Order: sequence, then structure tokens, then C-alpha cells
Amino acid sequence: VMQADIKKDRFYPLTQKYWALCNLVANNHKVDEALDFLDHKNDVDEYIKLRLRCIKSRIVFPDGTVHVVTGSISHQAKDKDEFQDYYNRAVQIMSEVTGISVHDLENNWADYECGVE
Repeated sequence: VMQADIKKDRFYPLTQKYWALCNLVANNHKVDEALDFLDHKNDVDEYIKLRLRCIKSRIVFPDGTVHVVTGSISHQAKDKDEFQDYYNRAVQIMSEVTGISVHDLENNWADYECGVE
């Protein structure tokens, strides 16, 4: 018996661009002091996943605290179109956080290229 997981095509250059933009946001997020915790690309990624409700699980404890585990954009079986939609919504949030226009983010992402997670 043989078993295989079939994953959908992923557009690698867009994934690379996403991580570069997360790095850009980590280096340019000083628009709002409340966002000072966004000092690493992984923190930016988690923040964006929370804002876009990319959540794997959510537990509310009796004392009212909430524990959330975000979903993985890297390993979810999203095809090119699904990831493109996620990316488009994410770049809008990145623009809000940094005060940098979507156009400028799109044109300068290569300056912050950091590899794919």
C-alpha cells in the first residue's frame, strides 16, 4: 500500500516576495508605537495571519484569556490563486502598518529579500 500527499502548485516568487515584505515591515513599522512588537519578519507574519483570521485553533479559558494558534501559510495546501488572494490582503495590512503605499511596497520589496520560510 502506498500513500502520498498531493499538494497544490505554489507560486514560489510570490512567497519569496511575501517574506521580503514581512522583513520590510519589521524594519519600517514605526508609524504606531503600539506596533513596536513587530520587530522580526516572523512577528509580522503572525500579526498578519491574526488580522486575516488565518487561525488553526482558538481556546477561550474560563478566566477570559484566549489562546490562538495561527495557521501556516507555508504548508497549507493553498493553490496559486488562494495564496495570491492572501498576499493581496496581507500587503494592504503591511501598507497600513508602515504608512508605505502598496505601490512603494511592491516596488521596493527586493531591497528586503530575506529568503523563504
